[in-house]
Parts: sequence; structure tokens; C-alpha cells
Amino acid sequence: DALPICLWVNGSWYFSELSGKLSYGTPPDHFWDGDSGGAWSVGGNWTSGNAPVSGDTLVFTGSNTTNNNDQSTDTLGTVALGGIIFGPGASSFNLAGNTVNLAGKTITNYSPNSQAIALNIEADTGFTVDTSAGTISLTGSLNTTAGFNKPLNKNGTGTLVLNGTQNTSWAFNVNAGTLQVFNTVAPAFSATIAPGATLKLENGDNFHFSLDLVNNGTLDVSGSGEAFGTLSGGGVVTNHGSSSAVTCLLDLGGGANATFSGIIQNGPSGARTALKWNGAGNIQTLTGANTYSGNTEVVNGTLSLSSAYLADDSAIVIHFSDNGAVLNLTHGNTDVVASLDLGSGPLAAGIYNAGNTGGAITGTGSIQVVSSAPGNYTSWATANGISGQPASGDFDNDGLSNLVEYALGKNPTTSSTPAGTFTSGTVTYTKGADAIANGDVSWVIEESTNLSSWTPVVTQAAGNASTTISYTLPTGQSKVFTRLKVVN
Repeated sequence: DALPICLWVNGSWYFSELSGKLSYGTPPDHFWDGDSGGAWSVGGNWTSGNAPVSGDTLVFTGSNTTNNNDQSTDTLGTVALGGIIFGPGASSFNLAGNTVNLAGKTITNYSPNSQAIALNIEADTGFTVDTSAGTISLTGSLNTTAGFNKPLNKNGTGTLVLNGTQNTSWAFNVNAGTLQVFNTVAPAFSATIAPGATLKLENGDNFHFSLDLVNNGTLDVSGSGEAFGTLSGGGVVTNHGSSSAVTCLLDLGGGANATFSGIIQNGPSGARTALKWNGAGNIQTLTGANTYSGNTEVVNGTLSLSSAYLADDSAIVIHFSDNGAVLNLTHGNTDVVASLDLGSGPLAAGIYNAGNTGGAITGTGSIQVVSSAPGNYTSWATANGISGQPASGDFDNDGLSNLVEYALGKNPTTSSTPAGTFTSGTVTYTKGADAIANGDVSWVIEESTNLSSWTPVVTQAAGNASTTISYTLPTGQSKVFTRLKVVN
């Protein structure tokens, strides 16, 4: 049988498990005491009196936190470790120095104190991080040399923060606690969120899943939104936008059919969630009673809704006339919205369904467009704490005029830069829900090669219900610039 062993080493308890009989003597791992400075290569920094070698599990305890992995790649650097453990009594460490290889291994924090690892990590078969107690932050790069879709497993009830660079398309498995992701170079391949766990994304529109996100826990997206493939499972999708002036776009565009039975909702600070589906030839089905109040856009493929949840003041756009997109309503009810666009401009007030939209709307449900007195920039400014401020002003001094903040759904009282995103040669701006619904501004992306003469390349007139405006820069030019122009 397996017997739990408690070892008292350098002022800290260390917990392990040995099979068979109870053993005495030197602990089975390499324990840090830091008594001889901070270099890993100095034996006096380890309780064994010897520097670690390949295969050792490194255990950090006590308060001598200054350290540096100065081992060469021939003796330790990219040679596989047996794992990294922070003991229950460990102070806050920051592991720095040369690259380590943790393929198939685990980093564990038993201490309530936060731990930081600035080491670059290689893990060709994936690796696991267990935040049993305190937070672990990985600030170095995460790499594999053996392709993509390698598992990065998040265990333990604490938080794992990834704020280094992920150079590999990882398969994130959030089994417990919170995984908070800031930076990524390579798109994540997939993610699975277990019940009770949270995946919190911070980088805004630069985090793309090329396949599926299975959410049975909580997906918490950034204030400017995120882009994925398909969404399945039965958890909660929310956002952490700063205020009701912010709209967070959930941009779905997968290459397969998927069904999500969970709830898509607004953020706790009032930031709206908006939804876009762009899955050509595929169906994204939402069977939950969603409560998000932002706009809904179907660019390609079919979006199927089993509940009449669309917000009364939201705009719905279905790119049927240009892309053949379809909104399938299976709930048998009439859903009231502020505007409906089938790809050729907003429709008049009325009820629209499978009987009068030529295939743009299918199923048993209907959309009712109601006439209401629209708001404008002035009413938005009052609602967002800058009553009386001119559209040309810049209340929060962030370089964006109040009118641009209105047109992009930003918070006019706090810095809102950057205004858009630039990914793979494409510049994208998310439009403000109020400006879309009010129909009192137009959006124009202009291009220039000299910053003096500007040419319009994409124009969306007032009333256009698309939730974003984008432009892909031409290639083969020595220099090219773009800007967004907003006209009231």
C-alpha cells in the first residue's frame, strides 16, 4: 500500500508518498536552502550538498528566495527535471535563469505565498501546474519542439497566471481553480474547462482557439472580447469589462457543428456581451436561456437559438443576402429587438420569420422589430458620466475623442487605448452597441502611404448593424497606414 510520509526539512514540512515500507534517511528530492548565495550550480545551496542533475525534483522551502539557474544545458538547462515543488513553508520565490524541461512533469505550490517562475519552459509532451495553495505565475516563454496540441493541465484550487509568451498552440485543461492568460503568440489549439473551474482571458481578441472550447465551468473574457472556434459544454460565459459603456464581443468561427447548453451573460460591472458567429457551412446551437444584451451577428453558417432571449434594445444582423447566413429559431416564440438587418440594411418595424425572409430566418420562432425613439451621442454622454462634454472633446485624455469612444463602445472616463486590434495583417474595431442602435454615426477605415493623403477603403454607414469593421492591409508595399474615421 501507499503510505503518506511527512518530512521536516529546513524548517518546512514536505509531503510525499512512498510505496511499500517506510524509508528513512535522505529525502528523495533535491531541497533548496540557499545558504551559499543564489546559484543552482553551488552545492552549498542544496541540503544534499550537491548541485541538482537531470531527473531531480527540485523542492524550494524557507525564506532564502534569491536564486538563479546557472546550470548549462548539458547538465540541467533543457534536460528534463522531475518537477518543481514549493513546500508549505516557502516564502515567495522567483525562479530565474536558464531554460528547464518539464515534459510530462508537474509544478506544485503547497505554500499560501505566490510563486513566480521566470525560467523558459520546454515541455514536448505537455506539463501540469498544481496550485494547491498559493498562486503560480509563469513569466517566461512556454515552448515545445514536437508540434502543437500538447496538454497544459491546471490543477488545484488556486490561480495559475500565464503572463509570459506561449509560443506553442497548447491544449488547456482547466481542471480546478483559475487559469488566467495574458499573452500568446501561437493560437491555443483547444481548451476544456471543468465544472467549478475558470478560464480568464486578458489579452483581448488575440486569443484564438483553432478548434473547440468545451466550457462546463466559467469562461471570463476580457473587456474588448475574444475570438474562438466553436463553443460547447454547459457552463457560463461572462466578461470583466469595466462598465456598462463597454461591449465585449464573443467572436465564434469554428469549422464544425457545436452545441452549448450553458448561459452567455453580461459582465458583473454591466459590460455587455455581444455575439458573432462566422462558421461557414456549420451550425452553432445555443440551447440555454442566455441573458447577454449586446448585439447578435451571423456572418456565415447557421446560428440556432432554442430560447427567445434576444435583448429588446439589441441589433440583429444576418448576412443572408451577401453570405447566405441563417438564423434558426426553434423556440416557437416572438423575440422583440430594436433592429434587424438581413444583409441589405435595417428592416422596417414588423414581425419576421421563416414565412417572409426568404430563408434568412428558419424554424418556428419570429423576430419582431419595434419602433422606438433612438438615442444619440448626447444621451450616451449623459448615461456614461460626461454630460455636456462635446463630441470633439477627450474627457479622459487617452487620445480618443468622445465621439470615437461612443462609436466604439468605450468608457469615456478611463483610458480606452488601443482603439482596435491588429492581427495577421487585419485591423479590426468593435463598434459600440449604442451607436449602432441609435444610427447616428458612420465608420470609415482609411488608408495612406504618406500620412497626408487618405483614401477610404471600408465604409459602414449609419444604421449598419455589423458589430465590427475590419480591413486587411495590402502586402508588397514598403509602408502603409490605416486609421478609423467616425462621422456624426
